[in-house]
Amino acid sequence: ELARTLGQWFRDVGNIVHKNGGTIDKFIGDAVLAYWTREATDGGESRGALDSALGLLDAADKRRWRLAEERPVRSAVALHHGSVTCWNVGLVAQRDATILGDTVNTVFRIEGLMKQLNQRLTLSQDFLTTLPVPGINLDDLGDHQLKGKYQTVRLFGLA
Repeated sequence: ELARTLGQWFRDVGNIVHKNGGTIDKFIGDAVLAYWTREATDGGESRGALDSALGLLDAADKRRWRLAEERPVRSAVALHHGSVTCWNVGLVAQRDATILGDTVNTVFRIEGLMKQLNQRLTLSQDFLTTLPVPGINLDDLGDHQLKGKYQTVRLFGLA
């Protein structure tokens, strides 16, 4: 049941991300790492990421996933902006291109806080500096010290 549910969800995620100019980097357990490039969206990488995030939350609401014991499946999205490097990693016979860098680490740390913050969509200040988000009400969640980061990261969530 879990494999079937995740398979359908990952198809939904892939369709939404690709429709908005993004690329899926990895499926990691029940998480998805996606990215947008300026070349792919003509400078609108942040808008594509935000549109994907809102589309994913809407799709999750419509599906109303439930697993064993009728527990609802919660979906959440973390958005951060910055530079990454794309590189082949792994064994010579099993090379795997992936994005690397502090930006990737930061978004995973933000994602790790979302349950504690009780947020379905969390955006970093770096993301909002790149793309002001008109028409979307956001709550300032304050500065947060993320594991492995020397400086705090200011976070915002849907109001």
